[in-house]
Parts: sequence; structure tokens; C-alpha cells
Amino acid sequence: MAARNSTVKVTIHEAIKRGDKEITEITVRKPDVGALRGCSLSGLLTSNVDDIVMLLPRITTPMLTDVEVATLDPRDLVTFAGEIISFLT
Repeated sequence: MAARNSTVKVTIHEAIKRGDKEITEITVRKPDVGALRGCSLSGLLTSNVDDIVMLLPRITTPMLTDVEVATLDPRDLVTFAGEIISFLT
């Protein structure tokens, strides 16, 4: 089995606006144990929204804020969930 990269770039459907800048591409890194603290592994593997919302600010560059994560397009949340699942399996 080939090793999975420790980071992946995700192009989001709806840009995140920060001041005069629009973010359309976010790098997601493989979570370490510290990033997973407080998250349910089974919740992440079943795409539980609360667990994904808790984890994303910890593993994204640029770092997404809680408000930005809460206002993501659902398609983008599903994409992030898929990448998280890929890292964990």
C-alpha cells in the first residue's frame, strides 16, 4: 500500500473572505494525536459535523476560524470530511 501524503490541498467551492482577500485553496494536514484531542475517532470516521468542525481549525493552512468553518458550504465540509477519513484509514 502506498503511503498517503501528510498534506493535501483542497479547492473550496465558495471562497472564504478575509478582509480584501479571498481564500479558495486550503491545505489540510494529517492530524496528529494532539489535534485529535476532544474529537471522537468514530465521529470523524462517520463524518460527524461537530467532530469535523472541532478538528478543521487545528489542521488547516491558512488556519480556518470557528466562524469560517461554521459557514462553509456543505459541499466543502463533505470534501474536508473525506480527506480526514482518508488520513485516518
